[in-house]
Amino acid sequence: MDNKLNLAATQLSQLLSLYRSFLRTASDAIFHVSPIVNFDMYYQPMFIELKQAGFSDWDIFGDSLNPLTFDDISMNRLWLMMFTQGTRALQFKHIANKAQDTEPSLYGFQAQSKHKENMTLHSMFEYQKLQLIPKDAQKINLLSIVKNVDVRAKAHSEK
Repeated sequence: MDNKLNLAATQLSQLLSLYRSFLRTASDAIFHVSPIVNFDMYYQPMFIELKQAGFSDWDIFGDSLNPLTFDDISMNRLWLMMFTQGTRALQFKHIANKAQDTEPSLYGFQAQSKHKENMTLHSMFEYQKLQLIPKDAQKINLLSIVKNVDVRAKAHSEK
């Protein structure tokens, strides 16, 4: 019985570590949402089951049970990655190539005269910056900070 509990705890610890790395490094929002949903729906009940089954070797979880850090929960990295991935479509060379592929009269000088790449990227980044949570923010205030970020972002997009 103890071997099965230790195996379950080891595998749960590995999953928690994997999901924590997703929170820190993922470039897709699903990897930020999935760990939270899975912890609430699956992992928390597993901890309860382990406790009720008499499991006592909690050291097996190591750092995987430490509180989430600011970088784990802020999604700042995700917002910045989304911005950088989206900038390619707005770069002049990309637009000129697309215009050349679709309509011969819209490439070269005409495409360049219609597109102000730096102005567009600057405007986009101003919006993206509104999505970032300040590094000095306290985790206890996170919900109110996110609410304020949403209000500012909405006001910016309505300009």
